[in-house]
Amino acid sequence: MPKKEYRKKGFGTQIVNKIIELARKESIKYLKIEVNKDQDISNAFWSSFEFEFSSKNRNIYKLKIF
Repeated sequence: MPKKEYRKKGFGTQIVNKIIELARKESIKYLKIEVNKDQDISNAFWSSFEFEFSSKNRNIYKLKIF
């Protein structure tokens, strides 16, 4: 989790958008990340990209690219 002074600056959003763009170019079907499910701020961040919790493991977010 970034320090408070670095949050809401758009850095994380830019990085994730670039990763999603590169994944699409490489025809990657899914992106998965492991998170601490009890951190509301990070959960809101990942949900904003339409990542969803995996049904098998509540600590894994998954985003379908294709």
